[in-house]
Amino acid sequence: MIKSKDQLRCTLTALRGKSKPMTGEQFKAAIAAVGLSQQRAGIFFGAAIRTGQNWALGATPIPFPVQWCLEYMVEHGMSADGWE
Repeated sequence: MIKSKDQLRCTLTALRGKSKPMTGEQFKAAIAAVGLSQQRAGIFFGAAIRTGQNWALGATPIPFPVQWCLEYMVEHGMSADGWE
């Protein structure tokens, strides 16, 4: 588990070059796995409601920190419930 901002920063830097950009379909699968709708995903990540929808449609690239967070949550069986 990541326990500090420095650990998070190092992990994100290391992973950025190793990960392919998330597609809209992958985004939809990931948000479903953590219990978010497209609209709630936008809000959950500090963006507009419409932004989550645009990510799901593939109309807007999914920012790497959003991708990484979703991948981490899915991998560790985490839910978004209670985080908002």
